[in-house]
Amino acid sequence: MKKALLLILAGPTLFGAGCRTVQPPWDGALSAEDQALAEAMAYYAQGLIHEAELGWHSEATLQAFAKAAERAPNQYRVQYNLALAHFHQQRIDTARAVLERFSKRNPGHALSKLDLAAFAQAGGDTDAAIRHYREALRHDPPLVWPYLDLARLLFQKQNDGEALMVLAKAMRRTDEPAVLQFCYDHGRLFLSNGEYERAIGCFELIAENTDPERLTPSFLLQHGAAYERSGQFEKAEAVFKQCLAVYPRTHEVLNYLAYMWAERGLHLDQALDYVKQALEQQPDNGAYVDTLGWIYYQMGRYPEALEQLKKANRLMPDDPTITDHVGDAYHALTDRENAIRFWKQSYALDPDNAEVVAKLEAEGIRPEPPTPKPNDEKRPHDE
Repeated sequence: MKKALLLILAGPTLFGAGCRTVQPPWDGALSAEDQALAEAMAYYAQGLIHEAELGWHSEATLQAFAKAAERAPNQYRVQYNLALAHFHQQRIDTARAVLERFSKRNPGHALSKLDLAAFAQAGGDTDAAIRHYREALRHDPPLVWPYLDLARLLFQKQNDGEALMVLAKAMRRTDEPAVLQFCYDHGRLFLSNGEYERAIGCFELIAENTDPERLTPSFLLQHGAAYERSGQFEKAEAVFKQCLAVYPRTHEVLNYLAYMWAERGLHLDQALDYVKQALEQQPDNGAYVDTLGWIYYQMGRYPEALEQLKKANRLMPDDPTITDHVGDAYHALTDRENAIRFWKQSYALDPDNAEVVAKLEAEGIRPEPPTPKPNDEKRPHDE
């Protein structure tokens, strides 16, 4: 009883009674409004006690909040607790209906729309959640997470344009690092999934809203890689050069730019200098050794190319690209037998490489798809 009394006495603060003013002497009678408010406070306190003692799944908890909500239709905390009681009793649609009614009566109440979005998500209604988040964000709530939740749902719906606009708005409203981290994490995810244009959208948004000197080598590497893999070589080169201007010893970028140039037969002397700088830091990195060999190959220095490519193959024997490069070097040195041997090995490692298939067919060899090993057919962790 003491607990209930304290909660009731706290009621005017809970229900937002506002500033106190000097009132005429009380005549002993409650107005209808005060009577409803007093009853709502009492039932609300009762609901809190039931929830503490019996839990949200108790029918007594739900009924107490329902009686309070009936008497205080515009008190959001009361309406929310009623909705929450329905939610915990697996009545998600009813919970949403409670908040929908409140939201219609109070169209400028952003928090109710955010909670509606959360209930819609819990019920699997993504479209409704997006609609409620959009409505809430029109009121510019001073919170970061609604922007991120909406952007996440929009990315899931492949609506990247709006997702990026939502994130840009969040960046303008706050300097919370969570927004940049969210954008970066999604960019990396898209990059790893081969969705290069989607990754570029995230990375460009970060670059546009960050001091260039604060962009890390890791970010610039992935930003440049997304451009390169999407075929935007000039933009990739610009990002890599931007990185090296600030972090000149970044061996991953030195190698990436060197290999990108070597693949296209451009700036081979500069590429050679860059990859040697990378190898000074990681002399046994097979990918870097392969880059060195491939630059020699593009320069026509085939004996040096073969030496480095064979070394790379020893360091990374299961890499189909390096194995293919060894075959190319042998072929350039007119060693047909070894060229075919390494091309076959490359094909076995990557049967989908059409260029290797074409090289073998040009030598009169039609490769057969490799037979999977018994242990490769089905592994428990693949299920």
